[in-house]
Order: sequence, then C-alpha cells, then structure tokens
Amino acid sequence: MSSSVRVTVYTKALESYKPDQEPRIASAIAMLKNAGISVAMQANLQQHYAIIDESTVWYGNINFLAFGRKDADTLRFENAEIAGELLEI
Repeated sequence: MSSSVRVTVYTKALESYKPDQEPRIASAIAMLKNAGISVAMQANLQQHYAIIDESTVWYGNINFLAFGRKDADTLRFENAEIAGELLEI
C-alpha cells in the first residue's frame, strides 16, 4: 500500500463475534494488519460504513469485511462534513 494512503478499519471486538466466526475474523484482521492497514476494534459497533479520502462515504447494512447477505445495500455520497463526524465516532 502507498505510504501516502492511510486506511483504518473499525470492526467489532473479536469477542463480539460468534465463537465459530472468531478464527475467520482473526485471520482477516491479521491480513489487514500485514497489508499496513490499521484495525480498531470497538465493542457494540453496529454501523457499517467506509470513508475514503475523508470525504467519500459508503454507508449501509453491508458488512465490508465479509460476504454479506444478498439483500444488503449501501449508499455512496460525497460529504466531508458527514465523513468527519463519522470519523469522530
């Protein structure tokens, strides 16, 4: 990954996942970290969003780190103010 790009993935704490999911999640987190991506784990995290360049927001019920449901959806929009608010959560 380019040194000028900073990526942080926020996900639920490992113990918040179902026991049978924990090994896969731990493996995915390790791969992200090995790629130079920061991973921040938070208890009770329910929101699903991605922020790119502090202005592009992808927000919805898609789990960006997993193969999700077929009926999951997301909305993409450009708004630095909303992106900033989400980054402060």
